[in-house]
Amino acid sequence: MKTISKTILKKANIIYKICKKETIYLIKIKHMSEIANWDCNRIPDSKRIDEIYKWIIDNEQIPGILSLTELDNKLYCYDGGHRLQAIKNINSSNIKKTYKCLIHVLHESNSEETYKRFNDLNKLIELPDIYKKLNTYKISYIINKCIDKLITDNGWNSLHRSTCNRPRTPYFNKSKLIDIFHEFLETKNYDNIDNLYNDIMKVNDTYKQEIELVKPDTLSTYMLKKRLKKYNMTKVKLQLCRKYNCYVTLVDNFLNDIL
Repeated sequence: MKTISKTILKKANIIYKICKKETIYLIKIKHMSEIANWDCNRIPDSKRIDEIYKWIIDNEQIPGILSLTELDNKLYCYDGGHRLQAIKNINSSNIKKTYKCLIHVLHESNSEETYKRFNDLNKLIELPDIYKKLNTYKISYIINKCIDKLITDNGWNSLHRSTCNRPRTPYFNKSKLIDIFHEFLETKNYDNIDNLYNDIMKVNDTYKQEIELVKPDTLSTYMLKKRLKKYNMTKVKLQLCRKYNCYVTLVDNFLNDIL
């Protein structure tokens, strides 16, 4: 039975077999759409992706080599996430030119081995302290999966504003949420995504009850803001919160309300 990783690599040309566990390939980027960004990586910056996209088009080549790891028969990019997303954007565009990319693959790996390789690659690069800790993989994995679950399970993708650093609440920026989660989880112990998700939804329900308790439909916008100062509530915000059942993003430090 062919796996996703084997299917992708079968379409690539071997350039150099370093050892049994490591190989360098040359692959057409049209075959790279099913390669995912490693969960431990920070979310790629959209501005940087656009810059790389333009550079590739202008120079007609993919810079450097992407580092991939084979986990559970799938390929993940643990170094080169911005270039990978730029490549995917090219694949989804109308650009006809065929580009090729060098990839280094760590075969049949695991989370610990991948993190060690990631750490080795970044020893000479100044990274935020949170990405240097031994439990980085666990924390980053929980954060990304929990935020994705919040967005997909509740339909909050309509409220996500990736191009705006501080959108008006209840709209939110996913990258900002990730920073908030990292700061929170530095002092809290969550080993389970569902536990964190459920605690956040409890806070969401608490905010909802507090807001509805003042019978907001009977109040003017002025009185809404006065009675619900914590949420800076307006009629428009109220409609959005009700539509998507999203109240936690009204408050910047909502994680501090988890008991």
